[in-house]
Amino acid sequence: MVDRCMLKNTLYPIGAVGNSLRKHIHYLLNLIAFCTYLIRISWSFKNNEKWRVYQGFIYQIYQTGIKNLVIFTIMGLLIGMLAILQIQHQINQIMGLGNLGKVLNTVIIRELSAFVAAIFVILSSGVSITSEIGYMTALGKADALKNAVPKFWALVFCIPFLVVYFDITSLLGGYLLANFITEIPFPLFYESLTQAINASDFIISLLKAVIFALTIATVSIYQGLQAKEPTEVSHLVSYTAIHSLFYCFILGVTVSLMSYLPR
Repeated sequence: MVDRCMLKNTLYPIGAVGNSLRKHIHYLLNLIAFCTYLIRISWSFKNNEKWRVYQGFIYQIYQTGIKNLVIFTIMGLLIGMLAILQIQHQINQIMGLGNLGKVLNTVIIRELSAFVAAIFVILSSGVSITSEIGYMTALGKADALKNAVPKFWALVFCIPFLVVYFDITSLLGGYLLANFITEIPFPLFYESLTQAINASDFIISLLKAVIFALTIATVSIYQGLQAKEPTEVSHLVSYTAIHSLFYCFILGVTVSLMSYLPR
């Protein structure tokens, strides 16, 4: 009996980890299947429903991107300035001004822009979509899924756009502070960027943006449709934020590691 109890206590943590891993894999497979389903039913709307879907698409674009564009612009400028502020000593003393473009390219375009856009969209739109769809589902409204489709495509459209916009504003903010600190002339700054940035950097950044967009949109809608009671919505909103950030981080790191593999 003692041996069985000791064996059970020893194997319990392993079983708990395995059970948790199984649940995460099952959840991830459900998300992939649900994302595929949303894409498929997007083309099944009747002509009299397409205008409603289009209106919802435009409204969600306004809510996600245009409404918060001023805040996102300030964020981009400040993060670009902070990046330069943190690395300006290394640029001046170690790397030289000619490597300024390489640093900004690595820090902002390849790694930071997609994550910042993803976090911004999760906090500004992802949780609100879960809340809205969650209450509609809990109250038994039959059009909850139809209202989710335009929101799905709006997020897929907005996040890559916000990534490109963030790249531009953060590079501009970085130049403004670099020019203030080191008086770098714009031709030298532009030449450094053009030599450092190539098409593959933007492709990697946009690939992350599309993956993050599909992830956030799918998780936000999926969690909202799980609501059975209005009291569950607040918990589902927190799940949306946590799960979206977790999967975006895992997928972003995976894409980054694959991009650095020798070809």
